[in-house]
Amino acid sequence: MLRTTGNPLRFSLKRGGGARILSQVDVWKATQAGWELVGVTMFADPGKPLEDKPLADKDGNAIAQVAPGQYTARFRAIVSEQLAIGGTFEFDFAVAGVSTFADQGDVNTTPSANDARSYDNLFTLVVT
Repeated sequence: MLRTTGNPLRFSLKRGGGARILSQVDVWKATQAGWELVGVTMFADPGKPLEDKPLADKDGNAIAQVAPGQYTARFRAIVSEQLAIGGTFEFDFAVAGVSTFADQGDVNTTPSANDARSYDNLFTLVVT
């Protein structure tokens, strides 16, 4: 998966259903010395149907400019029935308004009150 965007980097997560959805995206740059974390965006308010946020540094401060180039991004999400209204869910993660990863369903698959599903996806991010 490839996404191209300019600065500042913006990511959004749209939620629906009764399940609790928490997510984050990490942006990494490959260097001669190894992987360097550029920034992280956390989607940590499961009560909000839409969170739209910029890329942030490790202290949570918005990053205004990322150097043009190619990056590897990792999208992770956990859909949980725990502390939720029900098991149904839907989400749509977008990069600069372009849908990138989406799913829907029912996480309530057993008699347990703690059913969960996790997502872990990589994509290439080109900053122009």
